[in-house]
Amino acid sequence: MSEFLLILICLFNLMLDSCSIIQKNTNETKSIKNTANIISFQEEENFDIFLNKFQKDSIFQKERIIFPLKCCFYDTENDSFNEMYINKNEWKYIDFSKLPENYLKKIIKISDDEINYNIQIEDTGVSVNYIFKIYNSKWYLVKIKDEST
Repeated sequence: MSEFLLILICLFNLMLDSCSIIQKNTNETKSIKNTANIISFQEEENFDIFLNKFQKDSIFQKERIIFPLKCCFYDTENDSFNEMYINKNEWKYIDFSKLPENYLKKIIKISDDEINYNIQIEDTGVSVNYIFKIYNSKWYLVKIKDEST
């Protein structure tokens, strides 16, 4: 009987040890997951700071465009929009910071992850929209829509 009791106690201790190892591993896994969540969470980039750099820095500008870039333009003859795509090697830097004073600039928030930067030339039919979206907490130019008439 005492041998049976000794075996039972040993088995019980083994089970307790196993449970504590499982609990320890579970806690470590939770800790790793929480750390991963903290690391993967990044504060969303401020659009004004992004736009300021996007307007003035040619290298940054090219890095923050999703290529091929969809460009829509209004075809007055057919009264419709046409599409074309610009590849990375075709992109020409636009220095928005040096636009003349008669260019009106408006930032229109479409949603939390989409902003329209509209540029118009005063007293003309020129109106171009630069559509920016946020991906992985960073802003990117994803589309240009020229609504000039």
